Amino acid sequence: MQRMLESAKSVGRYIGSFIWKRPTDYLPAKKEEDLIDVETPEIPTISDSKTITITTKQLMKDYLSFIYAPENRQRIHIAMGLTSIATTVNYFAPYLLGKLTESLTEEKDNLGEHLGQLSAVLLLYLLAQIIPNVRDQILIPVASRNTERLLTRITEHQLNKSLDYHIKTQEGDKLYPIQKSFSVANLGNPLLIRVAPAILDILIAIIALSKQYHVGMGLGVSVLFGIYTAYCGLTTKPIIDTREELIKAGPKAWNAITEPSTQYKTIHDFNKVNETMKKVAKVVKQYADAEIKGLVTPIKITYGHILIPRIGMFLALFILRKQLSIAEFIALFGYLNQLCSTIPEVGKALNDIFASIPDLKYVFNELSKPSEIIDNFPENPLDIKTAPSIKIENLDFSYSEKSKIFDQLTFTIQSGQTVALVSESGGGKSTIFSLLYRYYMPTNGNIYINDQNIGQVSLTSLQKNIGLVGQSPNLFNGTIRENIIFGAKNSDPVNDEKIFELATQLNLAGFICSLAKEKKVDLANFSKGLDVDAGENGTAISGGQRQKVAILRGFLKDTPIRLLDEVTASLDAESKTAVLQGIHRITRNKTTIIITHHLSEITSIDNIFVLDKGKVIGEGTHMELLKNCALYQNLWLKQNKFEEKEDKNIPIPSIKNFSVFNKFCNTPAPDKNRIIKRSVSLGHL
Repeated sequence: MQRMLESAKSVGRYIGSFIWKRPTDYLPAKKEEDLIDVETPEIPTISDSKTITITTKQLMKDYLSFIYAPENRQRIHIAMGLTSIATTVNYFAPYLLGKLTESLTEEKDNLGEHLGQLSAVLLLYLLAQIIPNVRDQILIPVASRNTERLLTRITEHQLNKSLDYHIKTQEGDKLYPIQKSFSVANLGNPLLIRVAPAILDILIAIIALSKQYHVGMGLGVSVLFGIYTAYCGLTTKPIIDTREELIKAGPKAWNAITEPSTQYKTIHDFNKVNETMKKVAKVVKQYADAEIKGLVTPIKITYGHILIPRIGMFLALFILRKQLSIAEFIALFGYLNQLCSTIPEVGKALNDIFASIPDLKYVFNELSKPSEIIDNFPENPLDIKTAPSIKIENLDFSYSEKSKIFDQLTFTIQSGQTVALVSESGGGKSTIFSLLYRYYMPTNGNIYINDQNIGQVSLTSLQKNIGLVGQSPNLFNGTIRENIIFGAKNSDPVNDEKIFELATQLNLAGFICSLAKEKKVDLANFSKGLDVDAGENGTAISGGQRQKVAILRGFLKDTPIRLLDEVTASLDAESKTAVLQGIHRITRNKTTIIITHHLSEITSIDNIFVLDKGKVIGEGTHMELLKNCALYQNLWLKQNKFEEKEDKNIPIPSIKNFSVFNKFCNTPAPDKNRIIKRSVSLGHL
């Protein structure tokens, strides 16, 4: 008996080492440092089994530490106290019932004469039902706060991933950790509500039965608990294996069912509804098969959880059948019956926990990965007071070893200049913007803003000083106002009057009013237009309207540096002209870099850089590049489709025959000037 008690104490100490110590949160505390991107190796997808590397022991230790967070401890302590009271009540209720039955049997008294005993028995059974409900109510906020903390941290973790991860990883794979966080965050309650109380019940039962009846009784319960524990251990692997199969099938199914929503128009444009549904049906069937297997396996194992304690109860009553009085039999039967009902609940809880181990492994292994955004210079802000100069010096960069984007790229943008980047498609123009925003770090070389190396300044201060308007609007689900205000550095002082003033400068006030079906352009109608809902990702408005909202959002972020990437690509000719006039006004005294394939939009800007094969091959104004840069001349002529019909004496290369371009380049200067003058007369310059 002494040995069994020592074993029980060891078990208690082992459990207590997890539950009652004061561990720090597993999840890393929020850091106030600024963020900086670093280039990372290729990120494996969620379906890659190599991502699950954390051991089960470490996982459980970390998760228990997560549950026993400082904000949860008071509720957990109260709940465990109530559990102790409920365990005591569960022991004494059958005991008093047995005593009452014995009194009624031996004395043959009227039940009314034992009203006090009867009331006590009923009260104990009432408390046995109420106390667990009170305990569960106290623990509900624990589960909810766990969900809140885990979802917040996993979302923050996703935001601290590199741009490379978000480009290469499928949407379903990115959302899957968040989806799994919903389920695993609630696992603390089965542990606290069912497993911990049941273990406490069993330990008390071993001690109480040994003292009340016989040492062998306590020993029998200990042996039964050992057999039950061994059964749980032996059945763990099948549960985990089936769950891991479900984990692997989950992302595939998630991607399959989300893709039709995100690619709705493309699927219908190419009449691929049937083919898409066949693909979805196949993948979802695989997931359903894995889910059935994953859910049925724990239920089959539960039969053993029910059978083992019932066999133990039968053997105990059979062995002691001749030694027990009626009162003792009723008390023992009631108590053992209570234990036999409690133990399978433990088994179900353990099944839930074991089944969620792969989910836990994935979520906690994902959180254990170091942040891909680290700031080595949080205390070194970018010092900009006016429009700065930008210098790119000997810059090398590549997305992979096979293709080099830049090779010793070097150029300088003077303070307050408006410049354009021109190249053929894939020439690296947008990559320069990503490097300026520090979504990527160059392989070699440096970028300077006002002679400060941007790789050695705070990322937050860098991005606060750069305004980016991209070719993809990427609107949020909300009103037009909410989408525009999102661009402000500080949204508190932004009101409709400020947005109206900006929209007027950009010639977009009328557009906002038109969203409210109003023709008159004034602040009242403008505010009505701002109230219009943009829909999910802006789907409630047209592509051109989304682009206009994005332009307003980008320019509301009043920064000394502006990056404009094909900002008028989705606009009609009339809107494009009006918006470009507004942009020209609003970018004065700013350092502005423009990317556009429409060269007619940049004929009057300060400077143009022509990129080819990772280097600057031409620099100058539009007129200078037409005279001196063959690639720029090619791009201009392709775009404007010059033909040899307005001036037969000048060899103008047509879109179908660029072999004569060398002849054009060797044409005397007066003839070249005639071509350029004709371009002006046609409105191309």
